[in-house]
Amino acid sequence: MFHDTIVKCSGEIQDDIQVVTRWFNRGSSVNFDFTIQQVIDTCISYINNNSKYTLKTKIECQSTTSIQGKYFSTLYDMFHDIMNNVMYYERNKGLHNTCSIEVLEINNILNIRVSNPIDISEEGTIKNKVKEINNNLETLLRGGKSRVEGNSGCIKIFNAVHNHLGSNKNDYINSVENGNFIVKIYIDLIALKA
Repeated sequence: MFHDTIVKCSGEIQDDIQVVTRWFNRGSSVNFDFTIQQVIDTCISYINNNSKYTLKTKIECQSTTSIQGKYFSTLYDMFHDIMNNVMYYERNKGLHNTCSIEVLEINNILNIRVSNPIDISEEGTIKNKVKEINNNLETLLRGGKSRVEGNSGCIKIFNAVHNHLGSNKNDYINSVENGNFIVKIYIDLIALKA
């Protein structure tokens, strides 16, 4: 039963990605261009339309660069994992905080910062878990042990940032700062530009 649910959910996500892909379809071409704002909006819309819990967000996006369509699903998956983690944490803790998403473009580097308040009584525990995950991401990825980090998607995001969006300028960092869980992602836009 659990397996069937996962298969169904995976299929539904693929269907949604295909629908979004068709939104950006130019005539008979299968390629499309998009902005990071469109990825974020699509992800949040999907999450809020398919959950009883509404994810509150504050978005500040200062990037208008067009990105090649072949990168849409990778970037969407990355944001989907991050936003799902935020929603899961908020829902399980009975919180209704606002998740902040900031995107800047500096010297062809996309600077993404996602911040979500955490329960201050858990700050030490979360810091230790984040440190443990950060120290082992590359090793866990090579060993195919994504479940070791608790199915948070951290290994998948790390893999996307460093391999699928490959550039030695890319980086992915999790941290806990001032009562917030922070995800920072830096992506070199040179190869991704449309």
